[in-house]
Amino acid sequence: MAILLYKHNEITYSNMRNLFQSHQRVAVVQPTGTGKSFLYLKWIEEHPEQRICVVSPSTYIFMQLKEYQAQAGVNLEKLVPVTYTRLALMEQDEIEHMALDFIVLDEFHRCGAQEWGRSVTTLLETHPNAKVLGTSATPVRYLDDCRDMAEELFDRTYAVNMSLAEAMADRILPTPKYIASYYELSGELERLQNRANYLGNERLRLAVSQKIKKIRRMLTDQSCGLPAIFKKHITRPQGRYLVFCSSEERLENAMKECEEWFAPLLNGNIRNLHRYKVLSTYRGSKADFEGFVSDNTPDAMKLLFCIDMLNEGVHVQDIDGVIMLRATESLNVYYQQLGRALACSRGKQEHPLIFDLVNNFENGMDAELAKDMVYELRNEFAETGSDIDFQVFDYILDIKEIMQEIRMAFSQSWEANFQALNEYLEMEGHFPARKEIACDLHLGDWCSVQRAQYKKGILPAERIKKLEAIGFSWDVLEDKWNTNYCALCQYVEKQGSLPRSCDNRPLYNWIKLQKTARQEGRLDENHEKKLRALGIELLNSHSDEVWEERFQTMKAFMQKEGRQPQANDVMDGIKIGTWLHEQRRKYANGSLTEDRKQRLIESGISFDTRGARSFEKNIELLNSYVKTHGRFPDTTENYEGFGLGAWCLRLRKQYESKELSDEQIQKIKELGFDFRTAREIRQAEKWKECYLDVKQYTTLKGALPKSRENPMLYRWMKRQQDKLAAGELSGDEKNRIRELLGVERRRTDGKRRAVWRRREIG
Repeated sequence: MAILLYKHNEITYSNMRNLFQSHQRVAVVQPTGTGKSFLYLKWIEEHPEQRICVVSPSTYIFMQLKEYQAQAGVNLEKLVPVTYTRLALMEQDEIEHMALDFIVLDEFHRCGAQEWGRSVTTLLETHPNAKVLGTSATPVRYLDDCRDMAEELFDRTYAVNMSLAEAMADRILPTPKYIASYYELSGELERLQNRANYLGNERLRLAVSQKIKKIRRMLTDQSCGLPAIFKKHITRPQGRYLVFCSSEERLENAMKECEEWFAPLLNGNIRNLHRYKVLSTYRGSKADFEGFVSDNTPDAMKLLFCIDMLNEGVHVQDIDGVIMLRATESLNVYYQQLGRALACSRGKQEHPLIFDLVNNFENGMDAELAKDMVYELRNEFAETGSDIDFQVFDYILDIKEIMQEIRMAFSQSWEANFQALNEYLEMEGHFPARKEIACDLHLGDWCSVQRAQYKKGILPAERIKKLEAIGFSWDVLEDKWNTNYCALCQYVEKQGSLPRSCDNRPLYNWIKLQKTARQEGRLDENHEKKLRALGIELLNSHSDEVWEERFQTMKAFMQKEGRQPQANDVMDGIKIGTWLHEQRRKYANGSLTEDRKQRLIESGISFDTRGARSFEKNIELLNSYVKTHGRFPDTTENYEGFGLGAWCLRLRKQYESKELSDEQIQKIKELGFDFRTAREIRQAEKWKECYLDVKQYTTLKGALPKSRENPMLYRWMKRQQDKLAAGELSGDEKNRIRELLGVERRRTDGKRRAVWRRREIG
């Protein structure tokens, strides 16, 4: 039975095949639960002759691939499954030995991590001819200066680029029932109360204490507390739910606290609460995971507690919802956890439950993300004339408003805050961002309160006048834009140029966003004028700007070093050698524009690629290298602008697959070239070392090593005897092992003759 794709993935797969005819790398960006793994499983099915490596954050995706193999009968014999962690620990020769035709970077946004990114770069550079497919639901690394990994790795070459709202609008994923609330705020409330106790103003202290009590009542109220919220919204108490926790400590606590949360829902019968857990430090994770999946107890509520092991790539069928006990602000993690419910709900017509519970006031987003999705969905559905059923229940907003009131009560008078704001503005040149503290005052929050009161029409006119006199913006987005613009002006004034990604990535990314807004017609005219005044060209695409930046860096490198960049060359934080290799690759497959090709040639770049060099020229180059260095090159070494080490690696593969002629083999052997891989050479040297140790032992002792005397040499010799019996030793190895065994036989025969002589004498 062949792999059957959903209709949306049939289109994506067709785009993949077409793009791979002209591109080396293709990205698939679509939400969690839309079947991204089936795309590369389909490729495996259609290309059984290829060696395909799937690099994934966890081993769970490999377990699922095996299940798909059993269901559809796909041959996975040539599949090479590797986790990003395992890849980072692999030696260069291990990576070379893979000999890959196709590489899948599952959840490729993870490649932005330093260690994982370095190992992925090594993998791609070691297999330059392999096609590369990247899959991710969230290619932008929001907590890493908004790096777009689809741009960095795939030059924004998409087979599909689908947002979560688009997937819901197209009925690929169901619309959820979204409940946002708090949990575990007792610690923060106690700290606030302690602070209130030290207030000198008794009247103010009582007012703050009353507000704190009000929050406590709201959290335990019959309609706002967690037990009440769960009972109100969970209509299937016998269902399955994933509980995402922020830490191992939080997970263990939640497994205990959930009895109190769900007791009213289960009518006090806690025995019907079945709890499982999955985390990297727990040996029973696999058993618990399988137990959760197979638990069909009719009246039991099944909860699977996990930290991050199920964020990506893993799908458990028949999930009724997820409970996110969040302390993280990572949007990547947020969307992955949310996607678990959308992808795994019991039926596409149902509305899976999403409980978004945060444990601090700063991370409580008032369900803003969900509301943004609703807004985006309405725009999508407006074109079709349909309506949406996306329910959002926000239990956070009221508490946050009270918290803002408490914080302001801790601050000094309005006039004192206004004066501090004036001083901040004169010093920094912009207004404070949200949550920013200056002069021991929460000026960012104070500004937010002024805007909130202004919108409600309760801010006094004299205060409005004072704020507007210093240029205060009532629009927080406008204020944020001006803050970034002021920072950009200061940078240009100091450096005399616009920022590059290696110099100031946040400002560099902000300029990218402005260009995107300009291209989409969303950039304010006044903003556009200000940006042009700094010399920013808004009509060029971002990829053109990046290319120009790399090109100028390359020219500066050539002027400084007097040569073309090689594979590992870096300048100003830019891997200029890797970039030049990419240009040559695009030239080879015809995707390099004529203009860029001409500019590179004029700058002195040669497009004489490895494939275009003749065998004779490469042999001459190899001969020159050996005479100069007295050895053969390592795999990653370049010589006179050519990847000579990689060419030697290809020679070994061609020799193994019998692609070289007898004449070519003879010329290579005349140089003393060893066709074995680095690993095979090391293994041979290790074998020889062990053999000499055993031989020395037999010379001294007159017998082979015993397990109690030298267990290491004993085990080695035992393995050789087994290999000899199985016919797995080479001719030379076979003779040497037989020689050693002959010593033991002579010793045994000598003992027997001695025994016979004693018997004869006796």
